[in-house]
Amino acid sequence: MIILDATKKDKLVWKHDNVEHPFSSSAVWNALRQRGEEVNWAHLVWFSSCIPKHAFIMWLIIREKLLTQDKILKWSPSRRLNMNVMCCSLCIAAFDSHSHLFFECKYSMQVWLRVRNDAFMQHIPPKWNDIMDWLNAREQV
Repeated sequence: MIILDATKKDKLVWKHDNVEHPFSSSAVWNALRQRGEEVNWAHLVWFSSCIPKHAFIMWLIIREKLLTQDKILKWSPSRRLNMNVMCCSLCIAAFDSHSHLFFECKYSMQVWLRVRNDAFMQHIPPKWNDIMDWLNAREQV
């Protein structure tokens, strides 16, 4: 039963481990989330002036969690019948995958080569781990 007392000021609290805490979204998030080992590229994706939507997409890319066609087929081989007409939107040559989408597609390969040359990254292989390692090394200098 809730008892209302007009003489007391309202306050927002939440209970965690049977203890009342002042409510803050960051405190709730830190109490509920599972913390893993921090990756060396986290500061390159999540920083104070990042655009959250862009950072989230980059996080998905680095962790190879984008919903690409190759992943859909692994989850459900029965979908292959529906996907016979599907292919990479950029080159229309193959199913998309993380490696195809960013580095193997004829179009994305041209973009990668241009970015790589403009950023003086000619010696960096077309792999996200290698790119992030290179960026980490540059930031520490």
